[in-house]
Amino acid sequence: MKEDIKVGVEVRLKTGGPVMVVKAVSGEMATCEWEVVGRVCVMQFKLSNLFLAAVPENKR
Repeated sequence: MKEDIKVGVEVRLKTGGPVMVVKAVSGEMATCEWEVVGRVCVMQFKLSNLFLAAVPENKR
């Protein structure tokens, strides 16, 4: 499914957390952005640690 993760899609960490928007993809890493209490957060994550936010739990 990591091939479906591209700029503009909403993702979540497999371990939980907020919905994030993918801002860039480079190799096996994705730069994601999300908001917490009005603050914008940006961080890189391994594609293997992410899933599409719209994918039901039984399809991950």
